[in-house]
Amino acid sequence: MKKYVVGIDEVGRGPIAGPTTIGIVVMEKTLYTRMQKNELVGIKDSKKLTSKKRNLWEKKIKTLSKEGKLMYTILSGNAQLIDQKGISVVLHALIQKGLKKYSHLNLDILLDGGLHAPKEYKQTTVIKGDSIHQIISMASILAKEYRDRYMHRMDTKYPNYGFISHVGYGTKKHYEMLRKKGTCILHRKSFL
Repeated sequence: MKKYVVGIDEVGRGPIAGPTTIGIVVMEKTLYTRMQKNELVGIKDSKKLTSKKRNLWEKKIKTLSKEGKLMYTILSGNAQLIDQKGISVVLHALIQKGLKKYSHLNLDILLDGGLHAPKEYKQTTVIKGDSIHQIISMASILAKEYRDRYMHRMDTKYPNYGFISHVGYGTKKHYEMLRKKGTCILHRKSFL
């Protein structure tokens, strides 16, 4: 049976507004090992790439998916869910839902930071995994680009908060606007 390596990362754990988003990338293990030395050289954690480089990597990852070299899933949990259940519970549920799609495969899962998959999966949590494992970096990039685009769209719907610039993080300007305008549906009340 073929073995598949999975990279999982999240973005949006710390903002005071917007969703938390996970990226899951799945590749056949021997193909991933081979590509680490060629096509994936230079990929990094999304936080260490410029917006332009993240966008280029996102396009490359999506092209690899179209070529059948990898599969991916991106899922988000909104502010209301985070307020009701807590961010750790939401992230765990997103991971569980995302992995169901691939549960028929022989998976070896790599997760960044404090993330965990359900106990039935073979998994390794790696501190700073998005800087160490290229497959986690890919998951990080997909999740970051997806969430940032969503927050940019929300800036047109809720223009008072400056989401286009801070994508929901608690900047000085964001807090100033909260004092003036109050919250909107995107704000995590439990984080304020």
